[in-house]
Amino acid sequence: SGGWDSSIILDLVQEINPNIKNCFSISFKDGGLYDELELISILKKHYNVNVEVLSVSVEDLVNNFEESIYHAEDVAVNMHMSAKLLLFKEMKKNGFNVSLS
Repeated sequence: SGGWDSSIILDLVQEINPNIKNCFSISFKDGGLYDELELISILKKHYNVNVEVLSVSVEDLVNNFEESIYHAEDVAVNMHMSAKLLLFKEMKKNGFNVSLS
């Protein structure tokens, strides 16, 4: 995402190995408070990385909520776990098995 945690991780990874250029993030089709697409664009340009953005809807989050609970390592306080599940599935489709998140 373009949030603080992800931005710090991206910066640290780029310091260690600037050749790592693949990033993944979520955007929300309805926009809203949690959509960080603008921040993602800034980070993409600053670090010169490739960003695969998965656009999801509220319906996508609801439809994947039960499965995300099954895989959860934490208490579900909102739909962020559904979003992460969808993002990790997209990453897996693109050949990635490990994520720093």
